[in-house]
Amino acid sequence: MLLTFTQDEPILRNRNVDRLGWASRRQGVFLLRRLRPVRPCPIQDAGRMQEYSESRASPTSGIFADMSQQDRMSHRALQKKPDPPMSKKDFEALADFRYQLRRFLRFSEEITRRHGVTPLQYLLLLNIKGFPGREWATAGELAERLQAKHHGVVALITRCEKLGLVGRRVSSQDRRQVEVRLSKKGEALLSKLAALHRAELLSLKVNFVVPDVRSFSQDE
Repeated sequence: MLLTFTQDEPILRNRNVDRLGWASRRQGVFLLRRLRPVRPCPIQDAGRMQEYSESRASPTSGIFADMSQQDRMSHRALQKKPDPPMSKKDFEALADFRYQLRRFLRFSEEITRRHGVTPLQYLLLLNIKGFPGREWATAGELAERLQAKHHGVVALITRCEKLGLVGRRVSSQDRRQVEVRLSKKGEALLSKLAALHRAELLSLKVNFVVPDVRSFSQDE
């Protein structure tokens, strides 16, 4: 609580007490005779209430202050009306999609291992070559594309570098940035593996269809 005093209220005077009523450190601290709490100003209270109301109404304040845009959307989605219960057809569509996806991933695992690399190493090469707009990518960008931890992707790049598949160089435009590029050996291996994956995907195109989630339970 804030305390103050007025001129008409006597203050304990002493030769060692200054004009505010506080003694020197040697003599200790003297208390004021009469103190009264400061009454808050109504205008200030009104201003604070308005700021509080605005902060509550703002989508970037309160519980949303530390949320990303994706987290806010997820939070709002949870507050909406619950979706209708899933039908048997919904479960069949999801199960079939996962089955076809697993078939393709198993093919990828087997074919990459036959060529002396792991599925993750193949994905790293693919995302370097397939990065939008350029022939290289940074470790942070590759971590996002692979949906993996940054330090794990750095270790993966190091392993591929030891195999002679990729190389690292400092960017000419930004010296703080390290570009990860494919080597000639990496380019040749990726071209062979990507052609095999494309052929397998084309063979599955009749069955491997992403289900239209908008049609889920619409006819229920």
